Amino acid sequence: SGYTLNLYKGTVQVSNYNITINVVYNVLSYSVVFIESGLPTNAFWTVVFDSYAYSSTTNTIKISNIPKSTYQYQVQSISGYTIIKNQTGVVSISSYVTYVNVTFSKLYSVEFQEKGLLNNINWTLNIGSSQYKVTNYYIYVNLINGSYHYNVSPISNYTIVNQSGNFTVPNTLVIYIQFNYKGSAESIISISGLPVGKNIPIMIDSKTYTYLNQFSYITPLILFLNAGNNPYYIP
Repeated sequence: SGYTLNLYKGTVQVSNYNITINVVYNVLSYSVVFIESGLPTNAFWTVVFDSYAYSSTTNTIKISNIPKSTYQYQVQSISGYTIIKNQTGVVSISSYVTYVNVTFSKLYSVEFQEKGLLNNINWTLNIGSSQYKVTNYYIYVNLINGSYHYNVSPISNYTIVNQSGNFTVPNTLVIYIQFNYKGSAESIISISGLPVGKNIPIMIDSKTYTYLNQFSYITPLILFLNAGNNPYYIP
């Protein structure tokens, strides 16, 4: 098993002399061919097969002269793309040529940007079964070509404009999310970097208010303005 013969039958005539018949066994040559789709022309890609790396700038990688057996493989990632079919796996060599189809898909960046949240309030974005914890006012999500549904998780004391919706990739570039505070205040002002122990004049609607930072560190000032534009603050 696993070999072929160059001479396996025939006729021989025996007389008074010794006759030598050469029988040569050849190892069967098995091959595995990886075929990629989705990459641009001349893209460099690599397959790690049985712990050895094989690379190509064409859409095929052929590995020849391998014994009949079972092997593990992994297709290495490429920046700007994701592998949606056969990135890793096990291939059993049972025929002379075994084919593995690998599919790459281009990634597109979609920005989600929020307005209205106070500093240091995190928010959560859900796209399909994926959840993203956002610690900034924006997040970039890399997605492949297709249609998607998103929603933003509720936050206490806020209403959300554009809280959920559908979008398509690559047509969508930016989605804006608006948070509106629904407490007793009509609007909120956040000021960062106030010096310690200084009276800070703040003018709101032609009225001047003074704030003294009595903390031992630089702290943000958050002003809540009620209907009469009379501010109270929470340091």
